[in-house]
Amino acid sequence: MTRETSQITKSAGGSTLTKVGREANLNAISVQLKTELNIQVKSFSGLKVAHIEKLVSSWKDHGLSSRTMQNKMAHLRVALREVGREKFAADARISNQSLGISGASRDGSHSSPGRAEIESRMSAMPPGARAAAGLQLELGLRSREAIQSVGSLSTWSKELARTGMITVIHGTKGGRARVVDLRHPNARTRAVEAVFRAVEAAKQGDGRLIPSSTLQGAARAYQRDMAEAGFKGAEASHSLRCQFAQEQYDRHLQATESRQEALSRLSLDLGHGDGRGRYCAQVHLLRD
Repeated sequence: MTRETSQITKSAGGSTLTKVGREANLNAISVQLKTELNIQVKSFSGLKVAHIEKLVSSWKDHGLSSRTMQNKMAHLRVALREVGREKFAADARISNQSLGISGASRDGSHSSPGRAEIESRMSAMPPGARAAAGLQLELGLRSREAIQSVGSLSTWSKELARTGMITVIHGTKGGRARVVDLRHPNARTRAVEAVFRAVEAAKQGDGRLIPSSTLQGAARAYQRDMAEAGFKGAEASHSLRCQFAQEQYDRHLQATESRQEALSRLSLDLGHGDGRGRYCAQVHLLRD
């Protein structure tokens, strides 16, 4: 199905970023159907309702958020339409509501169980996954950024020692680099420790935090480790970023004494730009 996925991506159109995301999701779906679910279909045209139900059930077991599952289904419906199954793509049996993934909103789709509970869950994880989770918690990284962070760890160590601010370049959304402000003493101390643990874990893992020959495989393995530790649903790996955001917002508020300024700085730390403070409050802080 890999060749078919490439053809679908080209024919369906969209921006470069949309095409990259669509092809990655469809390739991941193809692999998951064959290797994990043992559904041996040679084309998206061969998919049935039961296949998609099993696929979504597996996503839920892995702890994917409703929004992530909605995005994957949107790409899958594009594939179905592109192979001539327009009617099936619109079938109510595979609607988000029927599949049980329609409840997400921009407000509160993720939540944090709290630092103490997070640290307790992390303690049972494999060293590499635990280190990646630590980077998400202390540096505010997305899961892909944490998985791909190995090439930046030594640089981050130097940046933290010199300025207390790090530059995130690998795995970022849209390939846009960003700077994370960790100058607050507490934030810097925790970040230094998280980076050190990641360096040690990478040494043990032959230069990788998550053992896999592909980025997609590493992402799936990491999400499985997270789900087994209790990070799933609304408390999937993104909840670590939410915890960072809540603590980082309080640090910025203490420094600036301005809610608007604190939210703008937090938005920059998280890679959303300085004009999305309200978005950060809704999605990461669960505050209006």
